[in-house]
Amino acid sequence: MFGDILVPLDGSALAERALQIAVPLCRHLGSQLRVVSYANLADLSQLNHDVVLAVERLEAEDIDIDVTVEVPGKDIPEELLEQLYAKPGTLLCMSTHGRGRSALLAGSVANEILRKTTSPVLLVGPECEADRFRSEGPIVIAVDGSDHSETIIPVATAWAIVNHSPATVVTVLDPASTRVAESSNSDLYETSYVRSLADNMVRDLDRNVNFDALHGSHPAQSIVQYVQGPTAAIGEPDDGRISLIAMATHGVTGLARVTTGSVMAEVLRSSPVPVLALRPPHLPIH
Repeated sequence: MFGDILVPLDGSALAERALQIAVPLCRHLGSQLRVVSYANLADLSQLNHDVVLAVERLEAEDIDIDVTVEVPGKDIPEELLEQLYAKPGTLLCMSTHGRGRSALLAGSVANEILRKTTSPVLLVGPECEADRFRSEGPIVIAVDGSDHSETIIPVATAWAIVNHSPATVVTVLDPASTRVAESSNSDLYETSYVRSLADNMVRDLDRNVNFDALHGSHPAQSIVQYVQGPTAAIGEPDDGRISLIAMATHGVTGLARVTTGSVMAEVLRSSPVPVLALRPPHLPIH
């Protein structure tokens, strides 16, 4: 499912941070890194200089890197989609600001991409800690009880297979909606949904898949806090730290509406790890 890694740059340090995620992923998968950048003719020379320097700083001589810097013939999102579809299995990895509450990354290139493609997109938010990411690191799959949210499961399963990543399925329960489960079996009741999804993934992965039910009135905050987890002692590596969040966007039903665009934006804005995002294939493309 994952072939080349496509990274768009615009000459900014923020955009360049996506390379810090893409390089170890390319190295782990043996993938080609395709770097693309667009500017008007007057700025093309300077942008080409900036992009070349960014690539040279990677110290990635062991990776096949292709660089394209050109004047766009169409809107940037359309250019990126064309590059994305040029080679089957390409994964777009890009930096973005998680802005806005009413729509995912309102007005941004990333938002346009997600609205127009059913391919997964790897998003690197402003608080992402690039040195924490490991291709084979644990992933968290956020779902909310809706069919929309569960479309991320096959994508996350494929990621876990090719990267040999441990996986945990989580959902967020609003405390007000779970008071009915006040019995000795309340934990079993609350985790039955994610337990079922995890059990289904086990059949594909042929290994254990964890699951957890989080509690909180703010799904994004609960997910990010879960991902942050306990902090390792200074100077001690913590290979068990979560490396990725996988979630779908624009699902508007479910236990805590985990997959609404605003929740995705909030997760992106504060997540210390990249977010593997997917627009459910059965939703109409605008």
